[in-house]
Amino acid sequence: NLKSVNIPSSLIRIKDYAFNGCSSLESVIFPETLEEIGSLAFNNCRKATFSAIPKNVTRIGVNPFVWCENAVVTLEEGNERYVITSGCLVDTAKKTACLRNGHERDTRGRKRNGDRRLRVCGM
Repeated sequence: NLKSVNIPSSLIRIKDYAFNGCSSLESVIFPETLEEIGSLAFNNCRKATFSAIPKNVTRIGVNPFVWCENAVVTLEEGNERYVITSGCLVDTAKKTACLRNGHERDTRGRKRNGDRRLRVCGM
């Protein structure tokens, strides 16, 4: 019944599926030293909220926050590798989307651009 995780600064990588299915997890705090978040790392952590993804993160796997219904993913100021645009968390070096969100739309149903926040939904 893990409720919160304060990732220690000695940890630079969160492996694939690390917290997969931790349905009781409510809060995750990332350290400034974090460099990598693995694929499906927080899959199905439905109650979880997260601190901003640190600017030192240089790799985010596929859908690390999928089915995290309470999560709002943000990027720490100065993160040059990732941007949130058109409802996608985009790796600017690879020009690929790591996470897509169909719910980030304006009042006319168009996707919003340039927002540093991303409301996460199951895909």
